Amino acid sequence: MCMLGEFKKSTIVMDPFAGYGAIPKQINKNFQFKQLYVSDINPEHIKLLKILFENKHNVNVTLRNALNMQDIEDNMIDLIITDPPWGYYEKIDNIEKFYIDMFKEFCRVIKKNGKLVILSARKDEFELVLSKQKYIISEKIDTLINGKKASIYVINM
Repeated sequence: MCMLGEFKKSTIVMDPFAGYGAIPKQINKNFQFKQLYVSDINPEHIKLLKILFENKHNVNVTLRNALNMQDIEDNMIDLIITDPPWGYYEKIDNIEKFYIDMFKEFCRVIKKNGKLVILSARKDEFELVLSKQKYIISEKIDTLINGKKASIYVINM
């Protein structure tokens, strides 16, 4: 997923659904970037991530709801790489509404000509929301994650 991000030294990147930090760990280890914003809604995950990134001045770890990122300025982020909840392992009453709210917030914080790289196993619902919002998938890679069919979506803004 990270390789699809096309990183530069000036890239401001975010994983707003960081979980245990698989994506931020890879970004930090293998890519150049200016600033990395790592967040999750789970306080226990944030505790672990703060320890992991405690000596990294360009990594910001914050407890944050990805559907309401008030502390992130409009048009601030170049690249979002994330694996949002699928609604299979956690309770999400309406996955389409979840995706609509997610994209609304992503579109607010992402810069013009920014990029989203998103993994989802809820392909039908995800693609339906994208089509209704008139977002264009520039690349789709089908894969298996823990035995579930999923796709990685690249969306250029």
